[in-house]
Amino acid sequence: MSLTSMYFLILAVLLIPIFYLVPKKGQWIVLLISSVTFYVFSGWTNIFYVLFATLSSFLATTSMQKLTDKQKKYIKENKATLSKDDKKLYKQKIKSKRKAIMLVCIILNVCILLFFKLYLRLKNSINALDSWDIIVPLGLSYFTLQTIGYVVDVYWNNVEAEKNPLKVLLFVSFFPQMTQGPISDFKQLTGELFKEHNLTYENFSRGFQRLLWGYFKKIMVATLMSPYVSEIFENYRDYSGIMLFVGMFVVMIQLYADFSGYMDIVCGLCEMLDIKLSENFNHPFISKSLSEFWRRWHITLGAWFKKYVFFTVGTSKFAGSISKKIKEKHGSDAAEKVVSTIALSAIWISIGAWHSLFAPFVLWGLLNGIIMIFSVWMEPVYAKTKLKLNIKEESKIFNLFRIARTFALVSALEVFSDIGSLKDGLNYFVKMITNIPMGLGLKSSFLFTTGGTKDLLIMAACFALMAFVDVCSLKCQFRDKFNKVHFLIRIIILLFIFALLAIVGIHTLVESDGGFMYAQF
Repeated sequence: MSLTSMYFLILAVLLIPIFYLVPKKGQWIVLLISSVTFYVFSGWTNIFYVLFATLSSFLATTSMQKLTDKQKKYIKENKATLSKDDKKLYKQKIKSKRKAIMLVCIILNVCILLFFKLYLRLKNSINALDSWDIIVPLGLSYFTLQTIGYVVDVYWNNVEAEKNPLKVLLFVSFFPQMTQGPISDFKQLTGELFKEHNLTYENFSRGFQRLLWGYFKKIMVATLMSPYVSEIFENYRDYSGIMLFVGMFVVMIQLYADFSGYMDIVCGLCEMLDIKLSENFNHPFISKSLSEFWRRWHITLGAWFKKYVFFTVGTSKFAGSISKKIKEKHGSDAAEKVVSTIALSAIWISIGAWHSLFAPFVLWGLLNGIIMIFSVWMEPVYAKTKLKLNIKEESKIFNLFRIARTFALVSALEVFSDIGSLKDGLNYFVKMITNIPMGLGLKSSFLFTTGGTKDLLIMAACFALMAFVDVCSLKCQFRDKFNKVHFLIRIIILLFIFALLAIVGIHTLVESDGGFMYAQF
């Protein structure tokens, strides 16, 4: 069930009044029923994988919690007789049991995820697999990470295990976020889901504005851009290097409009329900480096891997032993960089594989990691160069250069994950560099891919509006400014956007699948 489908809109329209009409203690049950309904309508087999993730995490976390409680009780009751060594030995025994439970749960869930990732990879190269009628579970990549995060947090004693399996099911399956995120922290999300919610004009109006804006970005920018992007990438051999250069940037803008549009829709809907989700974007195109870009783009994915992979690898015995040897020979600075290199390598191999096991995505992940690792080691060189050239950090020209460089870099990397094959990705760049004739090298079919020049102008105008709002949001909360505009003017603007979506959007979505780009992961 796509967020652009009529079924989703009906579900949302029914959910909001029912959610506020039921007793406040039962509001989370309405969310649970809605989430299960969403999954059933998206394909009834989806619910089995959600139930497995729920049951495995529930059994693992409650078992670990019982062992923790048993440890506390035993030490308290035998405080007078237990020596320091006995206490340490007992704690280590309990910790080993808890760790074994955690690892079994994680391995089971990761194996299911890897099975489907491998299935998609092999199906593309082994014809015999075409006869297998296997449907990839909706949102599997997202709720698997969220489930693992919860289990690890209980193991680390960051949170207590939830004793109600239905509440765990809602955490795993909360429908607005499961197909593309955000990947939520257990404590933060359950704190929102299980509190009592009140209907207020401010939450409802601000949430509706954001939801409508999300649909605008998805339909009027991303979906209108889609046929033009597809035309360039599917027929890149027919276009000049200049057009391929332009296409490299356009696909990144399309992905941003599509992905951030989705986040605006789900965050807007949740805000109407008085539920706050974690933000996933923070003006990524003003980033001055690749590492800053990933702190601003798909924020919750980066935060998850930093917390559960970077920290785990960086503090492991393996990293510790290497760090100790390097520190003795080359000093603490070199040791820190080596550990960062190991941890960053683990993160970006994992992120690439999480997206897909196809070669372009693996290469995309490796290139991101290599560039970041290179930057870590080159920091002293950068500092000396800036000092020698008298470049100041606050220089506007220098920072504009860094922003443009970062945008070009992430756009170039995105080509590999969007074009479909490693060979085509490399050929794309070869042609982009070598085939530079005078003019744009446009084919007539490009301008008339959809409805012709009219659609192209509409798309350009909508992109300009999206860019204008994003730029304004750098200095202030745009919705706060918008809500200070006269009530009638606000209504007229919102009605205009709604009418535009109804007229252009229905026609556009009928001709496309209406889905979101990041849902494929």
